[in-house]
Amino acid sequence: NKMKEDAMKTWSPAFASLVVATESPFINLIYDRDPPSQFVWGNVALIGDASHATTPHALRGTVMAIKDAAAIGSCLGSVGVRGGREKWSHALQMYQSQRAPHVKRDVNHARFLGQL
Repeated sequence: NKMKEDAMKTWSPAFASLVVATESPFINLIYDRDPPSQFVWGNVALIGDASHATTPHALRGTVMAIKDAAAIGSCLGSVGVRGGREKWSHALQMYQSQRAPHVKRDVNHARFLGQL
């Protein structure tokens, strides 16, 4: 396997020995993206990974989705079921305003941990 052949030339001896000892080593690429500037459009809102996929380094993806659900539920609950389209749009904008700073922080934190 080419990865095993290149390991000693590429990485530290300690890490290279792990690669060589692994039966079938492989590289699993992780793609990163910037935190979103928007995840609400009118009466449409994205939550969870649909709105802010993050790398797995901070182990926050599930927690972020749960916090999104709680926030959107609270915001929609504040205008009531009969709030009407205009009030629901306002509630979704409240959701975005509440979550955006936290999403940005969490996505950037996961990026930072991935670079260590």
